[in-house]
Amino acid sequence: MGTVNIQTAVQEFKSKRELEKLEVPEWGGDLYYYPTVSVKEKKEILKFAKADGSWDLEGLVYGLIERARDQDGKRIFKKVDRLELLTSVDAQILERVFLEMRLDTPSLEDAEKN
Repeated sequence: MGTVNIQTAVQEFKSKRELEKLEVPEWGGDLYYYPTVSVKEKKEILKFAKADGSWDLEGLVYGLIERARDQDGKRIFKKVDRLELLTSVDAQILERVFLEMRLDTPSLEDAEKN
């Protein structure tokens, strides 16, 4: 076994960064996401986790902003889209998409209880 260094750590992460497709017929097509997230991406999403394990609902939006990609791996949404995503997108569809991207989150019902 070789020596651990930054290059081997980065290479291991990059080896898992293959886009997965997620069908979103309600939005007229597909989006893509990486099944693994970087520390920075996870930090942006986890800012909205509560101490009791539930989530601020805005966290679902930030998760979508951080993770949703086009087929070339470019982000679909930007942080400036946050308000429109919060006010003009069906919450149930957003929740389903977010959960199907496999980041552990409570359901909207659980989050709304808190």
